[in-house]
Amino acid sequence: MTETLLSVRDLVQEFPARGRGGTVHAVSGVSFDVWPGETLGIVGETGSGKSTLARSILMAPRPKSGRVLLRGSDLTRLRGRALAQARRHIQMVFQDPFGSLDPKWRVHDIVAEPLVAFRAYDRHRVDEVLELVGLPGYGARRPRELSGGQAQRVAIARALALSPALIIGDEAVSSLDVLIQAQVLSLFERLRTELGLSYLFIAHDLALVKRVSDRVAVMYLGKLCEVGPGESIYRAPLHPYTKALLDAIPSPDPAAPRARATISGEPPSPVSPPSGCRFRTRCPRAAQRCAAEEPLMRELSSGHSVACHFPLTMPPAASAVPAASRAVRSVGKSGDTTG
Repeated sequence: MTETLLSVRDLVQEFPARGRGGTVHAVSGVSFDVWPGETLGIVGETGSGKSTLARSILMAPRPKSGRVLLRGSDLTRLRGRALAQARRHIQMVFQDPFGSLDPKWRVHDIVAEPLVAFRAYDRHRVDEVLELVGLPGYGARRPRELSGGQAQRVAIARALALSPALIIGDEAVSSLDVLIQAQVLSLFERLRTELGLSYLFIAHDLALVKRVSDRVAVMYLGKLCEVGPGESIYRAPLHPYTKALLDAIPSPDPAAPRARATISGEPPSPVSPPSGCRFRTRCPRAAQRCAAEEPLMRELSSGHSVACHFPLTMPPAASAVPAASRAVRSVGKSGDTTG
């Protein structure tokens, strides 16, 4: 079997909660793999920990615990030059293209920055990657002279400059309008084919993730709740949260019946997450077991895993309650009722 490109194991990232005491449990024991040439999509609501996960993989900042293996080398054990050399193989494209580009620099200098940092400056390489992203001859321009889509293409060119194996797209198209989104997604796909890239594609929009991802990982309140092939997840989701995200995707047919909302309310605070299953406070299938016992990730079909005591392939438990709030009241742990 081909060796994994990136393996994340039991990654934990926590921060002090400013002004209120306690600890923000941003990422809690996340594990997954990315294979060579694969796109893994990570999806979830705002505040689920997706961006923190991406930055923790890059050691910016370092995770509290866990391992990040890039081609077998554990980044959490590297320091200084050794870490810098390893990180050149992972590059990130950020959400705000203009916010990630120095407004005073010309496009050529922006794209050349990583090459200069690694003492590998090559003018021809800069021209090459600008042509790859469809911006030949743009080197003399400044960010203010670019459209949003062009600015994001510059950011992609900068990420390509060092010939990385993996690109992390952190909401890389969410700030663009629909037409430009489609163009940039097509660019990502073409680059993957031509250069053999792998992607970790982070988004809150399941419809976008569906288009570009081979596999999808669904994240809720710092934990993964479902991982599987894109087609399998969209055709037959196993976790109630995944089903709710899919139901929220607008239908292109205005006459089509709208799916009934299956969850309500806001996610609990990551400072005081619920006991057991973190989704139980909003889950229509929640039962006593969900409050008392954390569900472990288990594979229910080929490559399709879920962390749920009562996945959608099973009928609700006899003790399941019609309203998640009853499961909340059944547990006496302080802080369980946030959200």
